[in-house]
Amino acid sequence: MKHIELTLKEFVIAILYRWKLVVAIALILAALFGAYSYWSVQGSFTQLEEEYQSRLATYEQNLMAKQASIAYNQDVIAATEKYNENSLLMQIDPYNKQVATLNFSVNLDPDTLEIPTANGGTLGIVDLRETLARKIARQYFILAESAPLSDIIMQATDQHYNDTALRELAQVNRRENGDEIIDNMGIITLRAFGTPQLDPLDTITALYQYLLGKQDLIADSTSPHTLSLLNQSSIVVVDTALAEKQIRQRNLLADAANQIETLQDEIETLRREKPAAPSKIRHLLTNAALGFVLGLLAGLVAAIFHYLLNFPLQAPEQLQQQTGLRLLGGVEKKGLPGLRRLSSRLAGNFLLAPAPEALGMMAANIKELIADKRRLFLTGSLSQQQLDNLARQLAAQEDLQGVELVSGISVNKSAQSIRELAQADAVVLVERLQTSRLKEVWQEKERVEQANKPVLGYVLI
Repeated sequence: MKHIELTLKEFVIAILYRWKLVVAIALILAALFGAYSYWSVQGSFTQLEEEYQSRLATYEQNLMAKQASIAYNQDVIAATEKYNENSLLMQIDPYNKQVATLNFSVNLDPDTLEIPTANGGTLGIVDLRETLARKIARQYFILAESAPLSDIIMQATDQHYNDTALRELAQVNRRENGDEIIDNMGIITLRAFGTPQLDPLDTITALYQYLLGKQDLIADSTSPHTLSLLNQSSIVVVDTALAEKQIRQRNLLADAANQIETLQDEIETLRREKPAAPSKIRHLLTNAALGFVLGLLAGLVAAIFHYLLNFPLQAPEQLQQQTGLRLLGGVEKKGLPGLRRLSSRLAGNFLLAPAPEALGMMAANIKELIADKRRLFLTGSLSQQQLDNLARQLAAQEDLQGVELVSGISVNKSAQSIRELAQADAVVLVERLQTSRLKEVWQEKERVEQANKPVLGYVLI
């Protein structure tokens, strides 16, 4: 016997055909586990109660933690939405960002102050000019940083904006990256960003006018001076940092919302999985179910082992694939129970036909192959009665008129079959699904071939 090729299909068919064995083993193990659980639960119920209390405490802690996380994310959403709603910076198109810049300087009269020196001379303010200019510029910087922008813009444009939102649009002595310019040499740089409703030139002009109005106040506390407007410009730039910030703000809302949704799902799952108080009946049923599952696994192993031990013929085309013999026809069985009917369909019962049609197909295929051979021997692993019945039915077919049909059980088990084989011109093997064994069929085929008799194929009844 050559090697047998097995596929997943063969194992599935074997399991479905032996489903009663699988269920029986599962029920036996379920009963054993249930009985063991019944006797063991009496002493372990106190321990089960303690475990329940521990799991319940863990459940409540997890629930509170998730609810706290939801509250936190809700606060994040509320704060972010409030910021986005009030922020003027978030309204700016970062790829068409208007930037207005105004530079002005502090100018001092060098002859307005003299300082006496140790040698009786004087030191003019021209020698301290730069230091004093920086000091005065610092005063303007502080005033600009703390200026009431909302009131200033209101007076200049008759539009009211939130002071905090306006501070995001105005910068004083800042580089483009936001860093403060320390060594300004008495020069003040005002920068403002435009929004769809607010021109940046209006912002820096209004702020500059506000600082001009404070000139006398600063002069009284420092030194007389003048302010000179150096330049004023407005450009459109691409601000990738602002674009990234706006994306982060949107993502922050989306992430927080997704996190809340996830936490709510987790809470729902957690509540469904809330630990249940220990129950003897539930414990019994749980162990019985465990036994049933293990029994199913053991039953599957037993069914597969039984199949591998016997290697029964399971599919109509199986002999054709394993031995090369031709399928001449087969009788489809009717009225199979549920899972066996499914097993039959999976095995390929579409290759079989009802008895009258199947007998006609067998006769037609035999006629095609028999040529001038006039004595046909039907043999196989079935009983003599089954073989004789088939021989009579085939003899009645019109295609086999003139052909002598004889039958006999396996030539490996009967001397009479050996004598019939010697007198036959050709042989047809007669087998049955889930009854005939592949090993026996193969041995039958080899024995016939040793007698130099052609095997036309096989039929299934």
